[in-house]
Amino acid sequence: MKLTEIISENNANRIIKEKNLNLTEPKINNDLAVLNLKFENLSDELGYIEQCITTFCENNKHEFAEKRSKEFTFGKIGYRLSKSVSLPRVKEKLESLIKAFKSYGLNECITYKEELNKEAIVELEDSTLVKLGLKRVVKDNFRIEPKIESLEIQN
Repeated sequence: MKLTEIISENNANRIIKEKNLNLTEPKINNDLAVLNLKFENLSDELGYIEQCITTFCENNKHEFAEKRSKEFTFGKIGYRLSKSVSLPRVKEKLESLIKAFKSYGLNECITYKEELNKEAIVELEDSTLVKLGLKRVVKDNFRIEPKIESLEIQN
């Protein structure tokens, strides 16, 4: 059965009649407000838990030196190195940078629309980036991957 079939208006009306549900607009609005409040509380709780896990891992980062990820019963946490190069946003500086890439023969760093190809720029050597007036930023990004299916649903 498709989700659209389950949620169809006719199906919803049939269920309301079968269950003899009293769904008036004020009651629906009240129920919606309660659900929104519960969602906000869960969202705040999720943020707090993520912050606690992140703080713990930051304080114990040495544990991730050899193996960058750790698998737990309820999910996976870990660090992943990412590379990025910040590019100028001002049109004149961007055009000047494109000309510089062309003059150095780095056409693979420029896409068809003559936009800079950040993926290729990130792979350039530091000396080349310095020639172009750019600076490499290496960050160690933290991630949390919960295993939703192994969590018990609690009321």
